[in-house]
Amino acid sequence: MTELGEIETWARTIALPVLIAGRTDVTPLPPQLDTSIGYDDTYAALSEAGTVPAAQRMSRRMQAAVVRLGIADTLALHPESPDSATVSGWLDALDDEQVFNKQIQLSHAARSGNPLLLDGTVRQLIAESIQHVTAA
Repeated sequence: MTELGEIETWARTIALPVLIAGRTDVTPLPPQLDTSIGYDDTYAALSEAGTVPAAQRMSRRMQAAVVRLGIADTLALHPESPDSATVSGWLDALDDEQVFNKQIQLSHAARSGNPLLLDGTVRQLIAESIQHVTAA
């Protein structure tokens, strides 16, 4: 993925500017601009394009997948945990940032050294997973 990220950066900052403008001292194309389609308003498309390269987005997605598994495994240890499908369904419904926030919440409780805080946090996450199923 690192090599693909380097190729993407080279294509966006060197190859395409040289092909389009004949030089590299131009503002590079944003990494999330779809160059396979045409735009009626190029300037609007440039300003609306995302700024995170694909390699970074993929790395973040893989990290979130690992965090989802970790949270599911942690909640499964609690005696009041619902079945794994309930927890997995809830975690899959969360976007990556929400998953990271849940992990931060859980990690903070675990590092606090306060077993009541940790138990309360785990119970809260379990309740959220159950609420997700009943709301669906």
